[in-house]
Amino acid sequence: MEFLNSLQAWEIWVMVGILLIIGEILGMEFILFATGTAFVFTGLATNAFDLGFTGQMITAGLLTALFVPVFMRFYRRVFKAKGTKSLVSEGIGKNVDLEVVDYSGRLGVRIQGDFYPAATTDGSDLKAGDWVRLVEMRGVTAYVEQI
Repeated sequence: MEFLNSLQAWEIWVMVGILLIIGEILGMEFILFATGTAFVFTGLATNAFDLGFTGQMITAGLLTALFVPVFMRFYRRVFKAKGTKSLVSEGIGKNVDLEVVDYSGRLGVRIQGDFYPAATTDGSDLKAGDWVRLVEMRGVTAYVEQI
């Protein structure tokens, strides 16, 4: 406990900031990274300007309010825009081979882990275990052709 008592305020801000940045690696959307960066800068400002408690709280609040929207906007533009998932209605899975599955007595296919009832384009019957190719989606029904 002597270690904690010997820490200066700016060192605590920097350590908490670094811990939040490390936590960000575990999967937030740059929110912890932005907050951690704000805390690191608060620690540096506290060291440089010898801020009191109130000054530290105001600095941390202002920097967090500034950094979070900026970092989130950056994250969404750079990383979310390059995501591989899209909506089934936008054509993902079209012309993809899928296996017919029985789900609670209903036959259908799984696309991105979601179950969709299936019907063939030519009106033929489907059986669980058949392999089909997705032709189109109409509502929630997957229209397939047997392969």
